[in-house]
Amino acid sequence: MPNLGKLPLSLKRNILSFERKLLFADTAVAVSSFFLAFALPIALLFVSDRFLETHSVARSALLLLSILFSGASLIFWTSRWLINRRSYSELSQLIQKKIKPLGDRLQGAVELASDESAGALISEELRVAALNQVADASQKYDFAKAVDKSRVAKFAICLILAALLFAALAKFANPALINSISRFLNPFGSGKRFTFTVLENLPERLIVPMSEPFSVKILLDNRSLSHPKTAKAFLAAQTVNANLDKNSFLFSFAGISEPHAMFIKAGDCRAKLEVIPKYRPSIKNLKAVITPPPYIGGTIEEEIKGNSFRVLSGASVSISGEYSGELSSVSVKNNSADIPSSFSGASFKSAPDSKLSNGGKLVISATDINGLEQIPATSLGIEPTQDNPPWTEISDCPQGTAILKDEILEMTVRAVDDYGLSLLAIEIAIFHKEKREIEKIQRFEIGKFKEKSLSRESEYFFSPSPLKIEPGTLVRLRSAASDRCPQNQETFSSEKYIYVLTDEQHFKLVMEKLRTLSAKIQELRNNEKDLLDKNNALLEFDEQTLKNEDNRKKLSTQLEEEKANMRKALDLCEKGAEALREAMRNNSFSPDLMKKWTEFFSKLSDIANNDFKKSVAPLKKAMSSDDKKNQISKAAQEQERIIKELDKILEDFESHIGESFMDNFAGRLRREAENERKTQNSLGEILKESAGVKAENLSAKLKEDISSQANAHSAVRESVGEIRDDMTGLFKRLPLYVYDRILKDMESEKIIRKMSGIEESISENRLSDAMEKSGTVAKKLSEWADLLSAASSSSSCASSQSSIQVPLDLVMGLMKILFKENELRKKTKNLDKNKNENKEYSTGSIVLSEEQDEIIQAMSKLSEKYSAAIPQLKELLARAASPMTDAEILLGKCDTGQETVAAETEAIEILSAALSSMNKNSAMLSMMGAMLAGNSPGFGMTGDSDTANTKINGNIFNADTVEKTSDKTFSASEFNIPERFRPLYESYLKRIEERRLPQNEK
Repeated sequence: MPNLGKLPLSLKRNILSFERKLLFADTAVAVSSFFLAFALPIALLFVSDRFLETHSVARSALLLLSILFSGASLIFWTSRWLINRRSYSELSQLIQKKIKPLGDRLQGAVELASDESAGALISEELRVAALNQVADASQKYDFAKAVDKSRVAKFAICLILAALLFAALAKFANPALINSISRFLNPFGSGKRFTFTVLENLPERLIVPMSEPFSVKILLDNRSLSHPKTAKAFLAAQTVNANLDKNSFLFSFAGISEPHAMFIKAGDCRAKLEVIPKYRPSIKNLKAVITPPPYIGGTIEEEIKGNSFRVLSGASVSISGEYSGELSSVSVKNNSADIPSSFSGASFKSAPDSKLSNGGKLVISATDINGLEQIPATSLGIEPTQDNPPWTEISDCPQGTAILKDEILEMTVRAVDDYGLSLLAIEIAIFHKEKREIEKIQRFEIGKFKEKSLSRESEYFFSPSPLKIEPGTLVRLRSAASDRCPQNQETFSSEKYIYVLTDEQHFKLVMEKLRTLSAKIQELRNNEKDLLDKNNALLEFDEQTLKNEDNRKKLSTQLEEEKANMRKALDLCEKGAEALREAMRNNSFSPDLMKKWTEFFSKLSDIANNDFKKSVAPLKKAMSSDDKKNQISKAAQEQERIIKELDKILEDFESHIGESFMDNFAGRLRREAENERKTQNSLGEILKESAGVKAENLSAKLKEDISSQANAHSAVRESVGEIRDDMTGLFKRLPLYVYDRILKDMESEKIIRKMSGIEESISENRLSDAMEKSGTVAKKLSEWADLLSAASSSSSCASSQSSIQVPLDLVMGLMKILFKENELRKKTKNLDKNKNENKEYSTGSIVLSEEQDEIIQAMSKLSEKYSAAIPQLKELLARAASPMTDAEILLGKCDTGQETVAAETEAIEILSAALSSMNKNSAMLSMMGAMLAGNSPGFGMTGDSDTANTKINGNIFNADTVEKTSDKTFSASEFNIPERFRPLYESYLKRIEERRLPQNEK
């Protein structure tokens, strides 16, 4: 500070007075600034907290600004008054700014008084005079007034107002003020802002039902100082107002499907919570654990589907299930009565309750850990049930059909029970040949079930031969099943009726099939003749006319018709091969006839595969060629040749049919003649013991023997009557001389009446008379058989030439062997399937071993007959005989298992390969070979395609209504077929029709 001792006293005092006043003003401003630096941010925070939760960053910024501003005030005052205090020269400058009349004189006087070097320049008197002059001029001014009082006043007013504000807040909002000061001084602390409106314990997040309208109830806390009448809530573009009601606000919202933040505004309170939509708890799966009555045992776990479930009467039931989320509670009620239950996580289970089996209504509800309640509750109806008897059926088998004695009919036996089967069996009832009553019942168990089995399905192979069922017998099949319930009776399936065909009946069916084929060949021939006429009509036009649109259309139509005829011819070949395959089953067809028919169908096959192609080819060329007339002419020539060939085939075929019937009638008459001779011989033996004894005095044994012979003769009489009736029916269609002669002879001899008299003589013990007449009848039957044989041998049936290189007899013989081996394999499988239940298993296996030996012997005879002509045949048949011998040995040891079947299959494959090689030059024989060998998966070319086609539904057969007529599928009136069995024959015909070559072989 400069020395002011040289200044006049008055001037000095005036300057010092200004300095003191300035110090007071700067100090007051500094102090006011210091307090305002904190008061204003706190007030700002107080106001901010009334509207929102001021962020800690904003609060820390306010605190930092307060510290900086207050520090700046302190630093400014310290700098001015302690560190860099103003000089008097600077003070004089400040005074001059306010007291302008002094100009620069005051500053010059201060500098003159403080400048020690000025004495050397001017005299002391002059300096004093100058200073006094300035002092005198300043006497009229008060330098203290030069201090800016307005600045001090402003800060003072601000400080007073701040003090008043804080005093008011302290009086009326002290908690809020203290909360703001605390939050200001500790911006990152955990303290929340104070609100006059306090909401009660709002959660951070709220779980609501997915996409469902919901309501939120907000309560005011008891600490709330303000109770606003309304409040607002904002959620996903929804603004909802709520009025204060009983110290709470209720907000209702539309459903949401995604999480959103909810903002609530109530007075000065601002709240935010996360709203998360979630699905209500739902049962993913529901199960009933049923403990049935003791006779069933165990437990049954059943998945409940739908709105009800069944419970066996007397059972105990526990309900369990799994929800979509973890549970906080679960309730299970039956008819409003609580059932104890437990839960863990998302799963629950009720205690076992036997009352549920009485029925009622079961209600299940739950609440998950999010507080969402299951809506609606699961409601289940309980249906008490009884243990029903089992259900069983035989499927894949016609309701009624006919089969041959050695044929195997495959079927499926099924049984189902609601709580477990105990037995499944097949019952075979054999009817008496003459009476309509069951003569014998056989029963075969398919399975007894110790363990619970709700369903069972098994294949069953029915064949009359192993059961010793004779041809001409009606059989009833049905399955039987029983369960474990003591009160339930055994149940049966619907009945299947099977008629075992005799050779004569099968012969008639096959012949009818062949006659049908003959009619279709005639139809094919007529169609071809119509096409020939149409082609000849086109040949009358010139080349230019043939090119017009109408004729082109006619030509196109005729081409398609010719192709259709070719397809029909191929189809007839397939049907012919099937008919021949059927004929091979029956010994009534002689090998010579089989040979002729095979040659006949081979010729038809050649026409179908070669000649028709030759007629189709020029018609195709005519469509695009300019030389249409020439091509149509070539087609017409081929059609003429086809018609001639078909005429020759039809002529030969009719002769073959006639010859077949003659041979059949001759064989049947010879058989009955032999049976009559046996009766005659048997009567002779009985006569030795019964001669001279009256009928009433005969012993029981003799009476039984005589009755047996009377029955045997009656059977011969009936057979002769059938032959007469069949011949009569055939004579209407084929009026041959030999039939006329024999029928007239039968009439003149009164053969049936004569045989009835023999039966009476036997019954009355007039055996000598009966023997004489029986011999006469047998002789007459033989004479008629010889007449038929002579007529057959002199028939003009001529065999057409074929391209078969291997002797046809050999091919046919191998086909028969292949067929028998295939049937033997089926019998082996069938016998093995039921070996544990079949008491005659050992006997049956030995019988099959003998059949295998017969096949080996037949093959040996073929080898001896043809080995010289075909050297490689011996080695081939020896290869086939090796596995057959293995099968024979195994069957003799009562082994019908896989090894035996494999040996039989190997033999079949060897024979199939041989036939395939032999038949490569004959489409017809190849077709027959394929049908015999089959083409089922797993057996190469040796499958069981000749198994009866059980997919064809036959006519429904009822033993009580067997005399009812049905639609005929063949001319049954021409043969003496029992009317009541006709539906079964028709079913057999359908099966023959369906035994076709597999599609991939066509």
